Amino acid sequence: MLWREQLDGTTAYTVARRSALVDDFPVGPPDQPDTILAALAAREPGWGGGTTVGGAPRHPDRRRSTLTPDEVFTLIEHTVTRT
Repeated sequence: MLWREQLDGTTAYTVARRSALVDDFPVGPPDQPDTILAALAAREPGWGGGTTVGGAPRHPDRRRSTLTPDEVFTLIEHTVTRT
């Protein structure tokens, strides 16, 4: 997980795995149950991406995620340990 706080107080996130060959780190897609992006999108609509990389919502007004890094990490950890 990479993250960067934006000037407007929201946070840009990237969630990724190094390779499609890495097991037990189900990044996405967000419409597939038991993936990291599905868990994040259930908490905050707009998360998107594919099987190896995804990220925070991109709102028309340029805002990104309102979730804290701790909240995102907790959702990732919960998803990874559950699968």
